[in-house]
Amino acid sequence: MDKNILVETANKMMMRPKGILAMDESSPTIAKRLASINVDNNEDNRRRYRELIVTAPNLSDYISGGYPL
Repeated sequence: MDKNILVETANKMMMRPKGILAMDESSPTIAKRLASINVDNNEDNRRRYRELIVTAPNLSDYISGGYPL
């Protein structure tokens, strides 16, 4: 890959006011998030939580990229 293309892509992904959404939080971290909203920490609820985020209306207005999606 051409280095200039890589740099240009990275710069676009970090252009304010957007940013990168990290979806690789640890098990203890997501457990805390779910507990804070009184939701059981199980595989189905963790999947639903992530689906809510990635299907949020107009997400691309605020997020330019993410990992792992």
